[in-house]
Amino acid sequence: MDSDAIHPVDRPEARLSAVVLNVALVFPYPVMPLLIGGAADARGYEDSQLGLISAAFMGGFALVNLLGILWVRRYDWKALTKLASIAAALSLAVPIFLPGFGILLGALFIAGIAGGMVVGLTLASLGDTREPEVNFAWAWVLQMVVGITVSYSLPRLVAAEQMLNVTLGFLACFALIAMPFIRWLPRTGRKSASATSSTSSVAPSSASIVLVGLMVIVLVFIAEGGVWTFFERIGNAKGFGREFIGTVIATQFIGATIGSLSAALTGTRFGRVGPVTVAVTGCIVSVVIFQLGTGSAAFLIGGFLYGWAWNYGSPYRMALVADADVTGRFVTMIPAMQAMGAAIGPALAGFVIVGGSFLYVYVAASLAWMSALALFIWANQELHSLRRASDPATPKEA
Repeated sequence: MDSDAIHPVDRPEARLSAVVLNVALVFPYPVMPLLIGGAADARGYEDSQLGLISAAFMGGFALVNLLGILWVRRYDWKALTKLASIAAALSLAVPIFLPGFGILLGALFIAGIAGGMVVGLTLASLGDTREPEVNFAWAWVLQMVVGITVSYSLPRLVAAEQMLNVTLGFLACFALIAMPFIRWLPRTGRKSASATSSTSSVAPSSASIVLVGLMVIVLVFIAEGGVWTFFERIGNAKGFGREFIGTVIATQFIGATIGSLSAALTGTRFGRVGPVTVAVTGCIVSVVIFQLGTGSAAFLIGGFLYGWAWNYGSPYRMALVADADVTGRFVTMIPAMQAMGAAIGPALAGFVIVGGSFLYVYVAASLAWMSALALFIWANQELHSLRRASDPATPKEA
């Protein structure tokens, strides 16, 4: 049997461990609306303060992953994950008992660092597997399923004034409950040995592919984040009520879950360019529907398509970076790039909303998607050219 087939990162229990830990420690972001709403209801924070709550978590999350090149391949993954999981759980629990705004921000910043570290490690592990597209997709599937369940049930079970503390408590418990899965997490990855050499050993062509792949992720999240952030306002401008808009948002999550599941089932059967092209096309068609559609059915269909396309293409874009990253040290920059795009997109979108019209938001997003697709195609072709140069038996598309 090929030794690669039995590498620790490829074992089913190792992949399950990485998926569960990834979801458990990234989860403050999917439920951030519950945290922000709870903070407003329970503690009366102003809008400017509420914005800082999300920024605190995402700031820590992005910072630790931007520095991932310094640590992700140097230390024992199990030990780091244990320490980070405990730190995340404790920091999320502290604001329940010490209700100060500064304490909440500091706690979420620490939780972002700790959670970001675990997410970076698990992405490195999944990125080292033989089929990173499939394994990244399963992580997105589980994230969406848990997100739908929690976002739907907590507001119906918990009073508004208790939402902040209950959500913080849930997140802390989630981090602790996931810890038993650490036993199956590999201590190092397939690429860890190559990371002992200096970064100068990375071929310039391979490094450029990684850089372009990361740029693709930023562009996609700028586009998707800009539309997503203002989605409630888009529905409101069309005259839809809050309940219907909420239904469409839930439909988006369902579409996103099916999109991730589609990627997991498709795998590399159609290569990478084909699925990413379909995903970008779906995103552009969805915003055309948002602009031109007039009825509730059109808005619902557009929302479902938007969620499906977003998540269908994501695993392939992540896998391209993981595949081109021969040292395995740059893969932790994926969540950092996602966070960066998610911050830039809404800021840019806010400047191009004119007279309540979101037309220029859609145009800007479409240009970003098309630019990302062009760069993705180039990077994918370059990667396979490198593979064919080193091994002529390598297929043209994989």
